[in-house]
Amino acid sequence: MLKFRPILFLGLSLLLLGSSSVLAREWSFQVGTGFSHFEQQVKSEVGGKKGDILVNDSEFNLLVNATTRIWGNLGLGVFAQADWGHRSAGLYNGLDSENSATVNGSIGGAYSEYWLGPLVSYELKSVFFQLGYGAFGRRIDDSRKGIVNDKGSNSGSFSLSPTVAWLIVTGGRFDLDDNLELEIKVEYRIRYYDQRAGENLEFGITHGTQNLSPLIGLSLKI
Repeated sequence: MLKFRPILFLGLSLLLLGSSSVLAREWSFQVGTGFSHFEQQVKSEVGGKKGDILVNDSEFNLLVNATTRIWGNLGLGVFAQADWGHRSAGLYNGLDSENSATVNGSIGGAYSEYWLGPLVSYELKSVFFQLGYGAFGRRIDDSRKGIVNDKGSNSGSFSLSPTVAWLIVTGGRFDLDDNLELEIKVEYRIRYYDQRAGENLEFGITHGTQNLSPLIGLSLKI
């Protein structure tokens, strides 16, 4: 099972790049970025003095695709995605003498995630749908010290499960020039991590994550 992801990705990449008929087609390159921020506070009243932040989560996304049509509206390609973020969460501990909220400790930290894999796309006029598979993926997460591997280590990156690592994107394109389009899209990702630092997680557990992210970018055809 550990060799499944690279073998699948290599096979699909060779299928795509090794065909002269595919290489001769028109290619489309898409670059999209996204940003999300979530914050929670406690105040003595609306508009009151700001104290410690209860929850703070910020994330920046970068998604790059290369696709070409292989039959009708159906396309094939590859994608790469990177995410950088920071989250923290604390337990509300009441108000201090100045009516500012206080938090009793907090957990969290910085994280980053990197994906690479094949992509299938379907386009209908200005609307498109894309399905990607995370053939390779790593997540470095300083806030997940409680999740250890079979060796008892809580450091090192998480590795994607070979069965649940899917990327779904839908959106629309708007002409800016003959070969340049503006893209507005929404991305949904669901994935499980089953290893840390190259070892299975303790007791055979899996660590699941899913998110819904808005993205905006450009599409260039050559």
